[in-house]
Amino acid sequence: MSGLNADSERSRLNFLDALTGFAILRVVFIHAVSDYSAVVWNMPPYFHNFPVWAQIMDICLRFNVPVFVLLAGYKYQLSIERHPDRSYPAYCLSRILRLAVPFLIWTWIYYLGKGLLFPEVLQQDPLYRHFPVPDFGRIATMLSGARHPGFQLWFIPMLITVNIAYPPIRRLLRHPWTLLVLTAGVFGISIRLNLKMPFSYIEYLLLYHLGSMFSESTHIRNRTLQTGWIRVSAIVALPLLIFIKFIRPADSLADKGLMLSVPVVLFTLFNLLNNRPLLNIFKWIGRRTWQIYILHEPLLLFPIMKWTALSAGIRSAWAIPLSGTAAILICLFLLEIFRKMNIHRVLF
Repeated sequence: MSGLNADSERSRLNFLDALTGFAILRVVFIHAVSDYSAVVWNMPPYFHNFPVWAQIMDICLRFNVPVFVLLAGYKYQLSIERHPDRSYPAYCLSRILRLAVPFLIWTWIYYLGKGLLFPEVLQQDPLYRHFPVPDFGRIATMLSGARHPGFQLWFIPMLITVNIAYPPIRRLLRHPWTLLVLTAGVFGISIRLNLKMPFSYIEYLLLYHLGSMFSESTHIRNRTLQTGWIRVSAIVALPLLIFIKFIRPADSLADKGLMLSVPVVLFTLFNLLNNRPLLNIFKWIGRRTWQIYILHEPLLLFPIMKWTALSAGIRSAWAIPLSGTAAILICLFLLEIFRKMNIHRVLF
């Protein structure tokens, strides 16, 4: 790789790291809000009856999985550029080793850990009916992401599916705009029919494809044309969303509209801010995103529970940022331990 190309590649990776880091911070703190609601308010992690401040946090922190999917599509295109001669089976193997193997390992760790640390789930949760050796149906349920003992891992089966399915679909349809129009149309149908997983994966395929197209657009030398294309791409789904307005309730329109617009708006913002010193902390966190995502949820619950107990009934909203920060720091500490034990490559 020439020096010029290497600098361009590093610039793109810096931008990706920063946005990934920002997204994982949002994930941790939105999960802190939902865990706080369960522990302190005894509410499920849905935000309809929360205080105003919690609803505002919900709006500001949601829709991070679409960001990860958009970035995964961007990175897929980078991978194709680096390895143009790699076969499809070799690509699939790389995705299995990168995503599926850690998912299987941590599924088993979370399943055993939850069953051993919280014996009450053996009676309350049907997933643990045959603990410690679940039957095939329960294994399939966990591996599908429909119900997972580490619930934050629900989206990894979807991400694996989209990663594996996208290359042959892209080769079959060839022109990127053909696939964009097709996925947008099927996305609209899936909303109209209210399809559930895995049939709703089409919305993530749409985001993945947008990420791939954004990656291709960064080859445009003219910066104005490049950012203009990204901004125009941000409103590709607008006619679809207007159509959905007349056949679905307003809340469905808002959710799907935000799911598409939030990642694209953040993508555009971080693209424009690329290589600014302001983003350095996000870049540093972004290079540890996968590990933080896998580890953070149980670490969130314990600080929140401890905070509530120490507060002697004082239910302070400060538990949310404090527990989120504590979870991130403990994740980073554990990661260093795993590195020193030389097991981090197996676990992650």
